[in-house]
Amino acid sequence: MLKKISGKNIAKFVGLLGVSAVTLAVAPSSAHAIQLTNFTTSSAFSNATSGVTNIDFSGVTIPNNGSTGGGQYLYEGSAITQSGPNGGVTFGSVPTASGSSGLYVVSTTYDNGTGNNGFYTSGTTNPVQSLLDYTPGTYNSGITANVSGAVTGGVFAVGTDIGAIRGTDNSNFLITLTGTDGSTATYDLATSTTIPNSTFIGFTTNTAISSISFVATDNTYQTGTNNSAQVQISNFRLGTIAPGVPFETNSALGVAILGCFWSGNLLLKKMNKKEFTS
Repeated sequence: MLKKISGKNIAKFVGLLGVSAVTLAVAPSSAHAIQLTNFTTSSAFSNATSGVTNIDFSGVTIPNNGSTGGGQYLYEGSAITQSGPNGGVTFGSVPTASGSSGLYVVSTTYDNGTGNNGFYTSGTTNPVQSLLDYTPGTYNSGITANVSGAVTGGVFAVGTDIGAIRGTDNSNFLITLTGTDGSTATYDLATSTTIPNSTFIGFTTNTAISSISFVATDNTYQTGTNNSAQVQISNFRLGTIAPGVPFETNSALGVAILGCFWSGNLLLKKMNKKEFTS
């Protein structure tokens, strides 16, 4: 008959698990790249997230005068801050080789030259106000969003409709996410929708996000002498992961915890074998 494991060995086993748990808790997450789960539809993103705030720039009033193209766009300079759930989110223009003429909030009545005005919410024909970074010349533009502290407990979910209001297609974008611990992850987004339509892209992460940037990676938007790649976003969403979402969303942490229990199980077997033979 197998002997019972002694209280002393049980204490050692529990102690080892405790040390492992503490080590796991204090291990610097910057040692790992950000783990991403990406979503290509807003509905799938919504199902996997909670506490999401949507920023559609509708709170920006565009006056009807000559400097705004008759109420079609409003120049915001290099940055604009929009209210968020816990303060605000600051959107900036990503520096390029030629600099940038800055950010514009574009109205739903903007004439994009296609016969359809504005910028559509992905999967619909509903125009929405949007944020555009316009870089003249042949250099690619980009938009960055500083979301650090925007959600209590950290931002673990971000998403947006993305495209461009002028040109022939929405082309390609390089998306970079930076964690609050300095870790990063990149995602190449290739789209095929034509203006004024947009494409949705969203992410959940295992690390709280401090910023996300969207940079156009080619120059196919416009033809002629003013050739430039432009980035345009709206319905920018931020929140956290919904309760009950599969654990693989936090894959790095999951592997570590499983490893902890696997090691503990081996130790338990060794203890059991030792006492049985003693």
